Amino acid sequence: MRARTMLQVTRRALAAARFDATVHRWAVGLFLCMTGALLLIAPHQMRGPVYESSSAWLLPLGVALFGIGGALIGVSVLMPPRQLVVTAHLLAGSGILLLTYNAAGAQAWSEAAVYVTFAVTTLLAPLIERRSGPVRHAPDLFALALGASATFGGLLMLLAANQFGAPTYDLVRSHLGLFGVLLVMSGAALVAVHARPTTPLRLVRAAHLAVVPAFLGVAVSVLAAPVHWTDVGYWLGFGALTVALPWVGPQLRAIDPQALRMQLSVLVALLVSFPLIVAMAVDGALHAERDAAARDATYGFVLLAVGAAVAASIWMGNRFAQPLRDLAEAVRVIAEDEHASVASPHGPATELARLARDFDDMRARFGERTALLAGLSLTNARLHREAHQALLARDRFLSIAAHELNTPVTSMLGFTQLALRQVRHNEIDASRLDAALTRVERQAVKLTRMIAQLLDLSRLETGELQLERHRIDVAALVRRAVEDIQLAGVRCPIVVSAPSRLEAWVDPIRVEQVVTNLVSNAVKFSPAESAVHVELAAHGNTMLRLAVRDHGPGIPAEHGESIFRAFHQVQPTDVRSGLGLGLFVSSEIVRHHGGTLAVEHPADGGAQFTLLLPSCAHSDAPDPSAWSISATGDAPAARTSAGGEAPTS
Repeated sequence: MRARTMLQVTRRALAAARFDATVHRWAVGLFLCMTGALLLIAPHQMRGPVYESSSAWLLPLGVALFGIGGALIGVSVLMPPRQLVVTAHLLAGSGILLLTYNAAGAQAWSEAAVYVTFAVTTLLAPLIERRSGPVRHAPDLFALALGASATFGGLLMLLAANQFGAPTYDLVRSHLGLFGVLLVMSGAALVAVHARPTTPLRLVRAAHLAVVPAFLGVAVSVLAAPVHWTDVGYWLGFGALTVALPWVGPQLRAIDPQALRMQLSVLVALLVSFPLIVAMAVDGALHAERDAAARDATYGFVLLAVGAAVAASIWMGNRFAQPLRDLAEAVRVIAEDEHASVASPHGPATELARLARDFDDMRARFGERTALLAGLSLTNARLHREAHQALLARDRFLSIAAHELNTPVTSMLGFTQLALRQVRHNEIDASRLDAALTRVERQAVKLTRMIAQLLDLSRLETGELQLERHRIDVAALVRRAVEDIQLAGVRCPIVVSAPSRLEAWVDPIRVEQVVTNLVSNAVKFSPAESAVHVELAAHGNTMLRLAVRDHGPGIPAEHGESIFRAFHQVQPTDVRSGLGLGLFVSSEIVRHHGGTLAVEHPADGGAQFTLLLPSCAHSDAPDPSAWSISATGDAPAARTSAGGEAPTS
């Protein structure tokens, strides 16, 4: 039970602890590569008591450590599946534990403390690594491990000074107590600030700066003694990295390990260093008589060669990756603003040049499609607006039609009931009965006229309106239409000005319908004291002109040609308005005759409608194929009804 409780507590602690292991992974991987390279190129660096038990197999140990370090760096760059990441950490931790075993076997407890600290953190890194989620301060696993190792090293300096008898500690041996205290204090501070994610950044930086005195003093002593590269790597390399970590850590973590330049750099470094190290190791085995200084110089040359290879690969990676970054930025800018002007990416390789050309083609096609979509959007907006207006006009027409059709029907019903009552009660009054039937007849004519307009609208929309042209005297037709309107009773005089005869090839019934509609509208909207002027005359050699002028309220200029659309009304609430079809039907009849119908706005008020129609001089003989708009349709019934009283707009 106690073991299970401890396991649960440990599991919760691991789940709560989340560290950034990026720097730790890179540092441990580079340390293992460096140690493996030392075993292969400068094995004399490993002739101390720590490596005495493994002196017979230093070469395979060096190959293994170099390969494990390369694998740990590889998983940092390639980001493989988690199983491979855990495997790489297990191998790296096992390799460091092997070094720990050697150090412990030789009772080199200071080195064993460093190795075991980094071995444990390397093995636990996959479990306690923070993989996502921003925090205020990301605890760093490398700083935690170095703080723990510094604390253990400082305690050993205080409690077991004989552990530091190597020449590398000659300069600080007389002050081991002081350096031990400094290491314990700075190491404990590092552990404390990185054990809590909420530690303020200023305290983190202070703890990292506290490492400087102890690590700098020991590093100077190490450099003053014969070069021992593992000590240089720990005291100088790890120490400098720890001091700079609060400032350079965010930049290091921001580096994309899967970027082209990073992957190319690591690949080139491994491809250059591994064959070079193997070649140096083989050469050293063939020339065993070389002294330590020559081997150290060889190791330094390898480090310089690897560094130069990494720098060259970074430069090359930037050169090839920059066009790709430019391309990504250009795509982002175009995605935000398709009209933005961006330069095409260009690169040194043929593939990049082809990519730049393809990008230019894509941008051109994208611009064309954007323009096309913009045009379609405008068209759709216009069609939507027109459809909306048509729906509004339809609804307005239905409302007006219901009202206009209901009025004559109600009137007819009332006068019919009045006449029936007189007949049934045998109280027939001839004058009253005549008046009632006259009203019924008038309302029936009005109703018939409205129905005729609706039928004309339907025929116009379906293309079934027929024109039966004849050679007629238009002047006589105009006079007859005006006389019919006057007989129906009007409030204002109608003045007709027309030649004695003016002929044209037209449909007489349809033209009379147009004339009646125009004159009736003028009478309807004219004041009682003003006259309506109707003027007919020849217009050039091929046309005739009919002008109908009134002095009513006129038509506002903003209505323009819209008054010739179906259901349009200048003043929809005016009781004198009809269905809003008269002018539309009239303009369509005129258009099918090959003429025009327009409205003018005289300066002294009122309105003037001008009709232009081809006269007989336009053609000596009519074209039979133009006599009708369509060969189908039941025009006769509609034509009979169209000859009644004046239709209204």
